[in-house]
Amino acid sequence: MAVSCNTENVFSPSIRFSSVLYRTSAEGVKDTITFSDSLHIGDTVYLPMILDGYYDYLISFTAQADSDKVKVSFPCDDEFRKYLASSSDLEHGKMVFLPDQVYACYVTFAYVPVKSGTHRIDFLLESSARDPYSEWSGHFEIGVK
Repeated sequence: MAVSCNTENVFSPSIRFSSVLYRTSAEGVKDTITFSDSLHIGDTVYLPMILDGYYDYLISFTAQADSDKVKVSFPCDDEFRKYLASSSDLEHGKMVFLPDQVYACYVTFAYVPVKSGTHRIDFLLESSARDPYSEWSGHFEIGVK
C-alpha cells in the first residue's frame, strides 16, 4: 500500500488587527477607542496590526481608501524602513518588502478622515506562498461625523 502526504506547509498570509484603536483628536486629545466609537473629521486613528506570512515571505501590503474622504499612511521608524523597497509609498498606504527579508511584522496603520460619512478601507497582503494561497484581502468600514 502506498501512502503519500503533503509535507509542505501551505498557508495564506494573515492580518491580525488589534481590538483597540488609538486616536488623537483634531484638538490633540489622545485616547483609546473601539470600532464602535464615533470618529470626527480631523481625528487621527492608529490601528496596530500584525502581518504574518507564516512560512512564506511578505511581498507587499496596501491600504486603499477614497483619497477625497480619508488619508491613509503607515508611520514607521527608520529601523523598520530598512526592510522596505524604494517603491514603497508609506504616506499613501503602500509597503513593498525587500525580497526574502520579512516573514511577519508589527505595523501601525494611520488614517485621518477629511469628510463625514461611511469610509471603506481595503487591505491587501501578498506573500511568496503559491497561488491560490498568496494573498489575503479584506476591508473595514467606519462612520465619521
